[in-house]
Amino acid sequence: VILFYCRGESFSGGESGIAVPDTMCSQKSVGISVDLNSYEPHLLAGTMAHMIGHNIGMSHDDGRTECRCHDWHGCIMAQSIVGLENVQPYKFSECSKSDYIGAFKDGKDVCLLNKPNEVILLIN
Repeated sequence: VILFYCRGESFSGGESGIAVPDTMCSQKSVGISVDLNSYEPHLLAGTMAHMIGHNIGMSHDDGRTECRCHDWHGCIMAQSIVGLENVQPYKFSECSKSDYIGAFKDGKDVCLLNKPNEVILLIN
């Protein structure tokens, strides 16, 4: 279960979103993303992908020597969500993939393999 909320106003610290790290299969698995420009949905999508990455156990790529990002503008889990020259990242790095696989091996994300019984859609 993951609960995601998109808001149309900035956080006081200027963050693009927040998420509770490493909580995918728990009741604490939540994320919030800022959507300030409805004409650029790719920015919101990138922020949501980054925040969900934190939920499923991915850390930031920055400062990790073993990380390789094959795109010149950066990868989704870079600390700065907007890539080089303001090009939106759309791929995960090798570190992110390793974090994801590690979370599965540790049993933290095993609920992602469950088939849901019903879909509950909440519209506000």
